[in-house]
Amino acid sequence: MRATVVLILVISFFSGVTPMKASETHTVSQVTWNDIFGEASSDTNTVFSLMAHGFLYFSETTNVENVVVSWLKNHPKSVVIPVFTYPEPVMTNNPLSRIKYVWLVQGHDSLNVELVRRGCVWPDTEMLLPKQNPQVTQKDYKSFIKKIIKAGEKAEKEKLGLWRQARPER
Repeated sequence: MRATVVLILVISFFSGVTPMKASETHTVSQVTWNDIFGEASSDTNTVFSLMAHGFLYFSETTNVENVVVSWLKNHPKSVVIPVFTYPEPVMTNNPLSRIKYVWLVQGHDSLNVELVRRGCVWPDTEMLLPKQNPQVTQKDYKSFIKKIIKAGEKAEKEKLGLWRQARPER
């Protein structure tokens, strides 16, 4: 257990992301992913999301599952970093149920950025809403947003994924 915590801290340090409490951080092998959503057997009240918002409008037409599976295969030591936990319950019959927006990172690579770069999700769905405060440092959050904007510009320029069509109104 101690070795896992040390590994998480080392990976987080080198990735430029400030680590959360060990109890809140998961390794990628502890989470089962289905498209943009994940769940951990050690935290059955939490649904992890690779999108900060907009998941109700999520389109499965952008090959997300293949991108996620491929990225995870190539990044087996990635870490799940909690960014924002929605305070409202996900399920009305379980007041402890939550959605937690997370980043998946290994070194300087991020699955969230890759999803935007490939046009699988819109860039703004990776950004918190104005009144939401990230659980990571402002410095880390601002650095992440710069990467998201750059990835979105690349996807738009190359007409990848969602950028092949007009953005639907929400």
